[in-house]
Amino acid sequence: MSKQFMEFRQTLEDIDYRFAGNNEVSERERVLIAKALFLCEDNVIDDITENVWFVSPNGKYIAFQVNMKKLKKYNSIIFLGNLDKLPDRKAIEIILHEIGHHVLKHKSPSFDNLSNEDYKKQEKEAKAFAKERMNKKGE
Repeated sequence: MSKQFMEFRQTLEDIDYRFAGNNEVSERERVLIAKALFLCEDNVIDDITENVWFVSPNGKYIAFQVNMKKLKKYNSIIFLGNLDKLPDRKAIEIILHEIGHHVLKHKSPSFDNLSNEDYKKQEKEAKAFAKERMNKKGE
């Protein structure tokens, strides 16, 4: 195996370990999240693994209840949906887009009464965040 592949594999294992079961996602989504984070800067990886909780309807539950005390430690919850039906590259791009919303400290269009103009601006910024990382590492 190449040195680059070994470094990539170790980084994926490290990212996955740092989440330590703090996500409700499928096995494939867990790997896709790790691959998306591999494309990010170290400070973004630190922020996401410490402050974001990923949830997916494709995980092992159809519905579940979460104790709000557990969620107090998270700044963001990212809901993923239907990623299992997408090619890896597109799924990683979507995950990076959502990570971009968190990193850029965007407001929620559902909870913060965002104007249509502000919503479109945030979407453009998150799209650029994802595209930059996808292009930077040649994924």
